[in-house]
Amino acid sequence: MNAVLVAGFAGGAPEISEKSARFSVAVRGSKKQVMWIRCICFGDFYKEFAKKYIDKGVFVCVSGQFQIEDYEVSGVVSHRFSVLVEHITLGGISSKGLGVDVETGEIIEEREKSKGKK
Repeated sequence: MNAVLVAGFAGGAPEISEKSARFSVAVRGSKKQVMWIRCICFGDFYKEFAKKYIDKGVFVCVSGQFQIEDYEVSGVVSHRFSVLVEHITLGGISSKGLGVDVETGEIIEEREKSKGKK
């Protein structure tokens, strides 16, 4: 099983392309070091969700599949940790379930007030 849950603060607005939205989340590692985890969302729904709600400093919780990408800069091989996002939650708004109308798929921006209660 390949599953990961990452919670932290978004480093900025997502980069939106034709096929995906990409953004980074800062998480605190050992010895209080900050690690940046790259998050990749595919599909129109996730692209629109990311575009509308993710920005610098927004608390984000993502779950999905973990992957490690190798890349080379000036002859030095490094690794980038990424999450292929399957679910996003932030500030009480979720890409699935709470915050999304499960029948229409529309994002609910505010909770409805309880009828007859103040």
